[in-house]
Amino acid sequence: MKRLEVDGSATVAAGPAVLLCTDGCVEGNGLTLDRGAAAWVAAGERSVVFHGRGTVFCAEVGAA
Repeated sequence: MKRLEVDGSATVAAGPAVLLCTDGCVEGNGLTLDRGAAAWVAAGERSVVFHGRGTVFCAEVGAA
């Protein structure tokens, strides 16, 4: 699991992945994640580039 501190922009690798925003608000690739919101990035989807300010946790396949 990765912790991303988004302050401007940050990139999450392509899916599959589960994203959880724990602070702030970030937007990217048609997703808007406010504090407490989660999203699924399906296998085969492109990388997500988030913009805004917040903390996002990302659980990816094969991530330690």
